[in-house]
Amino acid sequence: MRWLLIAIVLFPLTACVGTTCESFEPDGPACEEGVASANARGREHEFGLGEVAPGTYEVLSVQADGFRFRFEGGREFQLAWPEALPVAVAAGDEVVVESTNEWIILTLPRGQLAVADRLGGFAFSPPDRGPDGTTPIGAAEGCVSGDGSYAAGVSIGEGNDEVRLLPGESAVVGEWSYGLVYAWVVGPEECVQGDALVISEGMGAGALVAYRSLDAAADRSGE
Repeated sequence: MRWLLIAIVLFPLTACVGTTCESFEPDGPACEEGVASANARGREHEFGLGEVAPGTYEVLSVQADGFRFRFEGGREFQLAWPEALPVAVAAGDEVVVESTNEWIILTLPRGQLAVADRLGGFAFSPPDRGPDGTTPIGAAEGCVSGDGSYAAGVSIGEGNDEVRLLPGESAVVGEWSYGLVYAWVVGPEECVQGDALVISEGMGAGALVAYRSLDAAADRSGE
């Protein structure tokens, strides 16, 4: 589907005045209710990491679905995971925050959490690699939601290990568990003046999460 992959702005939107414009409807199967509702919930979720810089932090308190942490003597932040925390976290734990390949990775004593949030612009575009830096990630066929938006999918891994996820789905690839929190695309709208394309644009965004247990990784390395 060309409109999922390409979005080019040639002139400002006001250039469409006096031209013929057409909105392209998404093409694909209808989303199941679970996918559509997960996409709607995910679009409202805030992870709380937008202003967190790379560095070493300390966990102050822990909740079922997140924890509060701060830089030494500095500002406090609240991580909000989209479901129950998948790794063990305790007050006083050290948290090392890194940013790489569109992922924010939080390394704790017993596991790692990774978030790739608000991946978008004119179209949804997932990171090309997982938080391990090697697992390939790409766009995959999605489905059409009842509101007319397109719930995009992602592919993770390759060959026999490749999995495809829609919003709300998760899978294990290698040592990491991945979840597609949400992914949507709207548009594009094309305006034509004579034979000239005046504007072709759309909007899209999404978020992926991943985690792994360092305890499990240590057990495997000792086998």
